[in-house]
Amino acid sequence: MSNSVSNEDEEQQQQHGIHQALVEQWIPMDRTLFRTYQLLHLAALQKVDELFTAAKVDYWITGGTLLGALRHQGFVPHDDDLDIECFAEDLERISAIPTDDEYCGTTRGGQWQGFPVYKLHFRGDVCVDVFPRRNLQNDLSTDDAEKKFFPTFDEIFPLRRYTFEKVSVLGPNEGCVFMRRLYGEDCFDNVLVWNHDFNYFHSKGFDARKAVVSLEKYNHIIRTAGIESPAAEVTALKTYETAFSNFEGGEDEFLRQLHTYKRQRTFRWNRADAEWRYEQQTIEEERRHLVT
Repeated sequence: MSNSVSNEDEEQQQQHGIHQALVEQWIPMDRTLFRTYQLLHLAALQKVDELFTAAKVDYWITGGTLLGALRHQGFVPHDDDLDIECFAEDLERISAIPTDDEYCGTTRGGQWQGFPVYKLHFRGDVCVDVFPRRNLQNDLSTDDAEKKFFPTFDEIFPLRRYTFEKVSVLGPNEGCVFMRRLYGEDCFDNVLVWNHDFNYFHSKGFDARKAVVSLEKYNHIIRTAGIESPAAEVTALKTYETAFSNFEGGEDEFLRQLHTYKRQRTFRWNRADAEWRYEQQTIEEERRHLVT
């Protein structure tokens, strides 16, 4: 009997170790740092809803943020960024929103898949990506990249409220329809996981550790590894205060650790990118050699 119990305990410990290793592969950031970073993003989302509602600006969550709201009622547990959309004509009104202790302003943030991105900057070195929409159409028959990556007018409106880690946010009315078109019919049954340290744009092919696991297995691994969802306070300000309380040195210590991690990650990004490019160059040279 005791041997049986001992074997079961040993097997559980091994399983726990495997799950810890998997989560550390998906979440290379220090666990306390990661959870705090998620919580700060949650505070930023609270602030977005507060500011945009006051300014009478329509917005809606999109991409992985919308998928998280539908599948996990919040963050995809191994993810920490936030994506929203708005009307392009509202950018001027958004830029005019006054800054305060939590909101630090708006900047142009480059492009994603050829589409312009703006960034809302918040306390704690947090950014929310904003995709301005100009042509909201319904015709999906044309070969248009915007139809693939973004929801149509009828999928968006009328906007509805979603619960995101117990925070109320606006999103597309037909979010499930859009998510299945963007991520595939099985996106609510399976989870794509990757290591952000080696996947600069979340899409590059060199991340050999990318994997698809069932939602049931994914949730079990996350629970076993002790990953907990961040909990927002009543206001964004209180959520910020709670987040920084995890660090003995408060906000300054959090930022020190975060910037140290980001410098290390940039090095890993550059190294992985160089290795990937070298590999692609080698493949191309071999292909040319075979042709000649």
